[in-house]
Amino acid sequence: MLQTFFDPILPIFALMAIGFTFGKAGMFGHEAARALNTFVFYIAQPALIFMLLAKAPMSGYDLPALGSYFAVEMIIYVLGAWISFSVFKRELREALLIGMTCAFVNHLYYVLPIAKLIYGEAAVSPITAAIIIDLAILYCGTIFLMDLLSLGKASPGATFKQIIRNPALLALTAGILANVFAEIVPSGLLTYADFAGQAAAPVLLFALGVVISGTALKPIGGLIAVVLLLKVVIHPGLAWLGLDLAGISADWKDPLILLAAGPCGAMPFVIALQYNIRTDIMTKVILISTVLTLASLAFLTG
Repeated sequence: MLQTFFDPILPIFALMAIGFTFGKAGMFGHEAARALNTFVFYIAQPALIFMLLAKAPMSGYDLPALGSYFAVEMIIYVLGAWISFSVFKRELREALLIGMTCAFVNHLYYVLPIAKLIYGEAAVSPITAAIIIDLAILYCGTIFLMDLLSLGKASPGATFKQIIRNPALLALTAGILANVFAEIVPSGLLTYADFAGQAAAPVLLFALGVVISGTALKPIGGLIAVVLLLKVVIHPGLAWLGLDLAGISADWKDPLILLAAGPCGAMPFVIALQYNIRTDIMTKVILISTVLTLASLAFLTG
């Protein structure tokens, strides 16, 4: 447990801590973090998504495992959004992003690097499959809802134009095509995607730390407590129960439980910055859940 805590969990967490420290020292401000986030949103993240999908062994995916995991995610998403909107009276777009924060794990930038270092390539397939589902449905679906609400009317044509210009969705589509037509994909394209994609996780974690440094952790409040309960306790518990009842084999069940036990993902934070939605609740729960799950991830991988 201590070995996995000190390497690789703590070193990856350290990037966020360094960003937090630099932000507190005044060396990086909110505008610098926004610029870094823009780089990740338009350049590094699409490259990483493209590379993951281009190399993903899609034919070997365990569909019942993915179905069980996604069903739990949707339960957590809807619960988080409903509680935020109906009980705590948050604005609808923010409530949806808080619901996504409850369900969307920091897999791309946090759990995947840890799982690869601990389990090797065996963990890549289950986590990559979950990433595909999350990006295609949770992420792009939330972007769709953000566009509808931002436009102020249900205009399918205008919303479609917004969606097809989304870099994550374009990268998702391009990655799947590259996977299918692998024999004709230029090697230079893969080299670029691999090189640029490696910047996504460290840059975003650093930028997130900078933003968090400017957010007062107090007061915690009831909504943050509910979100943390949903993410840190209920999400992994339901994932374990669902995967166990479905009779999923350990080579898929263990990485997916590890994934569910991960901290709140940074993607709702990325969306919030792009759509000018307040981020105070999201940044607090991302930071606190990241700290709380240091121990749980170390326990699960120890």
